[in-house]
Amino acid sequence: MVSQKFFSACSTGKLEVVKGFLDNGVDPDARDKYGLTGLMWTGRKGHVQVAQLLLSRGAGIELGDANRRTALFHGVTFQRYELVKFLAQQGANVSPVDYHDWTPLDFSRTSGHKKMVALLEALGGLGRYTEGKSQPKQKKAVTSIEKLSHFLKRSKGRPPRYRGGSDGCKRHGPGGPCY
Repeated sequence: MVSQKFFSACSTGKLEVVKGFLDNGVDPDARDKYGLTGLMWTGRKGHVQVAQLLLSRGAGIELGDANRRTALFHGVTFQRYELVKFLAQQGANVSPVDYHDWTPLDFSRTSGHKKMVALLEALGGLGRYTEGKSQPKQKKAVTSIEKLSHFLKRSKGRPPRYRGGSDGCKRHGPGGPCY
């Protein structure tokens, strides 16, 4: 297991510390307890130099988290314009589809991030939905009884939002609501 200090250094932009970890053999695609890579943390915080280092050491630009959100998607979510531009220039897909069937452009439109919408459109980003025309496809309807039964089986009788384990369940995986 990689030290949380590596991910902390990625998220705070400590280039030399990240370089030290990588020089000592840390996998640039290592994941933390939440399933996020160093590049995803960098995407959330917008540290372009750290992202550049991670990519030069072989970090996967298209890796997704438990919700299938890539580093670019994290950058869009946290409005990190320079990082989003950088990742796009490095060949990142600007229209990855996440677990909720949304692209970064869909997320930005829905969130009212006009500047990010303009950037994504300029980079060739595509949305799956346009305002007023279509909504994300609905997942299979699950009754409250089915949901409760699933959570209670997995959580051994604890309330559904129990956060005690780390491996998640077969249905949601790591980071899901019933781990």
